[in-house]
Amino acid sequence: MANLTEADLAQYRRNLAARAGGEPGPCSVCGRGDEDRPRKRQKYNARAVRLGVVTFASKREFDRWAELERAQQAGEIAWYARQLRFMLDDSGSGEYVADFIVAHKDGRVVVEDTKGIRTPVYSLKARAVEARYRLEIVES
Repeated sequence: MANLTEADLAQYRRNLAARAGGEPGPCSVCGRGDEDRPRKRQKYNARAVRLGVVTFASKREFDRWAELERAQQAGEIAWYARQLRFMLDDSGSGEYVADFIVAHKDGRVVVEDTKGIRTPVYSLKARAVEARYRLEIVES
């Protein structure tokens, strides 16, 4: 392996931060930057995106968040929220976590899920949430 200087490491960290949309933070245990830790492989090869202290499960989810943020600032939507949990039944044994819930100016409330792959488990949970809460789930 090549000998890296502090300037090389600093440039590497800047490049990583530019790709991820935020500055990499130090590890609370060893003090090294995030780029020094091995990455855990995500299911279906989605790459997590980190913006400050907020982590998005995929670049698609991050892009949709940016669109919703712009739409809210422009006054196109009333409000939105991330990562809302819906209980599938009264026993609390199962839950569905929506990527976004969006309230439109006309009063419609839509649950949005950024999907790369539609799994059978997701389909069952989505149908249960739609039936129980009478909400529309839109995949993006």
